Amino acid sequence: VIFAAGFILYGIVMGLDKVQEVFPFWLVQKLAALGVLVYALTGVFSLLMGFNYLDYSAFSPHHPEHGQHWGILVVELGVGITVTGVIICIYYCLCSSSR
Repeated sequence: VIFAAGFILYGIVMGLDKVQEVFPFWLVQKLAALGVLVYALTGVFSLLMGFNYLDYSAFSPHHPEHGQHWGILVVELGVGITVTGVIICIYYCLCSSSR
């Protein structure tokens, strides 16, 4: 949300057209979908490795603690990308409806 807030503040100060030059609407939509894909593929990877869905031990079967760290990092990255894309998309939609 903080990352998205930076772009929103830039848009408030410089205008919607300027922020869309830096971060176009099509890219925002793709990022939102990419984040969900990263999250889902983390679970699919666990299944393919023979573990339960989103069992992070699959990332490092010999050292489950390391796998937990990597799994959490990847899932949080996916969630962060999704939240950033969705928040900026909401901002774009709200600004364009007021024009």
